[in-house]
Amino acid sequence: MNETRSQDRLGLALIVSSLVFLGLVAAIVGWRSTSTPQLDPVTLCAVGRPVAGEVAILLDVTDSLTPDQYKRVIEWLREYELSALQRNERVSLWVLGSRNGGGLERRFCRCYPGRERDPWLHNPASIATTTDSLFTAPLRHAVVDAGQPNPSLRTPLLAAIREISEQPEMSDSLTLRHLVVVSDLQENVEGLSFYKGVPTFGDYSRSKHSERTRAALRGMTIDVLYLPRGDTATLLSPDLPLFWRQYFRACGASSARIRRL
Repeated sequence: MNETRSQDRLGLALIVSSLVFLGLVAAIVGWRSTSTPQLDPVTLCAVGRPVAGEVAILLDVTDSLTPDQYKRVIEWLREYELSALQRNERVSLWVLGSRNGGGLERRFCRCYPGRERDPWLHNPASIATTTDSLFTAPLRHAVVDAGQPNPSLRTPLLAAIREISEQPEMSDSLTLRHLVVVSDLQENVEGLSFYKGVPTFGDYSRSKHSERTRAALRGMTIDVLYLPRGDTATLLSPDLPLFWRQYFRACGASSARIRRL
């Protein structure tokens, strides 16, 4: 009799444990369904939630990039995605000197959907596949497709930076904003050509170009990936990074880093 009662109590305990376990599973599934935001199918941004930040990438192809340079840009993008991008940050790729007329053109704009690293509550492989197909691969294709066979006669880099800074999403001082400039930094327009000599920032500030090209970068983080082309590939004048650091600082950037890619 005692053995029978023990077996009944054991069976009851197993049933209760199973019900508790199923309840926990149901709670986890319910929590996931409410905590995982729905993504807009076009922009990949979380529906009903503000973006986590803005990342604008300015790719200067007014002078052609080599295949190795394209490879390094793509490798940097991959590293940046895995180490720095936050879920629901919006990434825009702007191309200066693109195939379509040589001006400034936005070629990509989507929010980063993230890559889950929690195998208990998510399926990392499935999420990684989705992120690769909807975000990483399209961004990579936009970079590769940006090139043009012939160099442009003009490189209005200062004007391009100003135009990007004037976009509504980049003017919101309450949003984290990051500008990445991929270029050889050689401004080349009528009346202001760095190929003829990099001006001092003081001379630039007193010129007619300053009023037209001074950007609103207050609070932005700036990263410059220096990609030398042609005659500038072996020699970098110290005047060039000095000018750009002073320009970004005068425009209100919170920080400005320049490194050779």
